[in-house]
Amino acid sequence: MCFNQNIGPNNIQSFYNPENDYNSEILDSNDPNLGLSNIQIWQENGFLSCSFKRKTFIDFHNYFDLNEPFFLLMAKGEALYENSKFTPTQHNQNPLTSLEPINFTNIQSVTASSNPIKLVKAHGIIMTFGWMFLSTLGILLARYYKYLGKNKTLCGVQIWFAFHRPLMLTTSVLSLVGFLLILIRKDWKWTSSAIKINFAHSILGILTIGISVIQPISAIFRPDKDSANRPIFNLLHRVFGILAFILSYAAITLAIKFFLQKYLWLIMVGWLSWLILVVIVLEFIEYKIKKNVKIELVNNTQIIEKNDKNMFDSSFKTVILGLHFVISICFTFAIILLIWIK
Repeated sequence: MCFNQNIGPNNIQSFYNPENDYNSEILDSNDPNLGLSNIQIWQENGFLSCSFKRKTFIDFHNYFDLNEPFFLLMAKGEALYENSKFTPTQHNQNPLTSLEPINFTNIQSVTASSNPIKLVKAHGIIMTFGWMFLSTLGILLARYYKYLGKNKTLCGVQIWFAFHRPLMLTTSVLSLVGFLLILIRKDWKWTSSAIKINFAHSILGILTIGISVIQPISAIFRPDKDSANRPIFNLLHRVFGILAFILSYAAITLAIKFFLQKYLWLIMVGWLSWLILVVIVLEFIEYKIKKNVKIELVNNTQIIEKNDKNMFDSSFKTVILGLHFVISICFTFAIILLIWIK
């Protein structure tokens, strides 16, 4: 890592990023220049140049063996200089990544681009919007809001289904697009199992995408309403839908570490807390509504009696839906903004 000050000492020191962390740490505090020699730093015509030689390998913890190919990463940022010690902060300015792993034992020209990082951001934004906003709304409509416009139809189907279907279908399409972008970013190669969090994210992600694609396809072949197999289909459709939703949030929680650090994690915690709260509240309202309705059978005819004094009714559920819509927009776009400016 090259440190340059307008006033004060300059230096090039050996740092590394701990596994699953994006903060750099010094390799050896007793020898900051471990493995480095011929260090030169100069500025000319507004350009900063850093030159050094590095030993290919030293038997030292976290010293990377350059006999193996690695991606070249470059970025600009700030550092603190206190007590004769450099401490780098997060480097997120002008990030560049080599398009392929580099053999550092050979002299060669290297092409670097910021596009890979942009593809990661696009992947994160698309998946966040699809699963945090669209799928959550679609699932809530299917579970708690089938009474909306019960005697009316939209495009030939019930109101709730007219919204549920495009919401979930769009989520599936966005998932495929996000998956394609990250595959392009990874040069069509799967994430190495050596990077545990990234590998776990990739497995959870592909399971989520697989289920999200199967769900709308299976819905095309769902049995008729009067079919004896319709309850079985409804059960499986519900179970796999909830499974995909849980897997998606597990994948998002693992991936979000890259974009939300320190106190910004509270945004994700706040969103998950709201989801748990809204489900508990809606389940409670469902219970109160069912308890409030008394069904009697008189002369083979169902007689329904309803206590109108109960405040927990369908109107209250509609208020919860509107509140959720606003809160979900706020949380979703807050995270999307943080990904964008990362």
